[in-house]
Amino acid sequence: MIKRTQILILLAAFCLVISPLLAHADEWGTITIPEGKPVKIGMGTMLTGDYASLGIDIKHGAEMAVLDHGPILGHSLILQAEDDGCSGPPSVAIAEKLCNDPLVVGLVGYMCSGGSKPASDIHDKYKVVMVSPSSTALELTARGIPIFFRTCWNDRIQAERAAAFAIKRGWTSVVVLHDKSDYGQSLAEDFGKNIEKRGGKVLASEGLTRGDKDFSPVLTKIKPLRPKLIYFDGINPVGRKIIMATKRPPKTSILY
Repeated sequence: MIKRTQILILLAAFCLVISPLLAHADEWGTITIPEGKPVKIGMGTMLTGDYASLGIDIKHGAEMAVLDHGPILGHSLILQAEDDGCSGPPSVAIAEKLCNDPLVVGLVGYMCSGGSKPASDIHDKYKVVMVSPSSTALELTARGIPIFFRTCWNDRIQAERAAAFAIKRGWTSVVVLHDKSDYGQSLAEDFGKNIEKRGGKVLASEGLTRGDKDFSPVLTKIKPLRPKLIYFDGINPVGRKIIMATKRPPKTSILY
């Protein structure tokens, strides 16, 4: 029999967040792993598609942690990684699947805020801990759901630091772009607010659709504004397309 406290310590070893996790251990009771059965750590991250390189890195990190930790109280430890597609529906499906597996004691994930938000409701229902290495949306922790933790910074911290950096460089007039995702849009909007708090000006704020091949309509629209900075928030492949497609006016920088 493995106590939930011991499982939470294990997840904490993965993600370096021991104290918050232990606070809820007694309230949630005990998980029993039958003799001869493995302890499973679930994972939700993007393993295929345009953004898979990010998710595969996360998976490799968790695999290293499993190898470093080894068996727990005589039970082998395995990682069950699932492809969350960096979006809601597959993340919810993974949450339902893994939260109903009696050998799964917690989950590393999900990769994106758009997946972590709906999946966290499933995890909260079953009281299965999830620790995201990369979901930054403010509301994920602001909602007070006790099963959700993360090891990354949140959008407020990112936006404040990015805006402070931009103003320090003299980039006081900016165009803000995002990829319409929960991550990209919320961070872009918060960045714009912080720019204006520091005396800068947001000339325009526009959304781009992931998967589009041609961003020229939006880029043509913002070119006459001659911003000192084009700031983009979203997944890397979209940012790369913006850089490749943008014929920047002189003295215009791009930050993403």
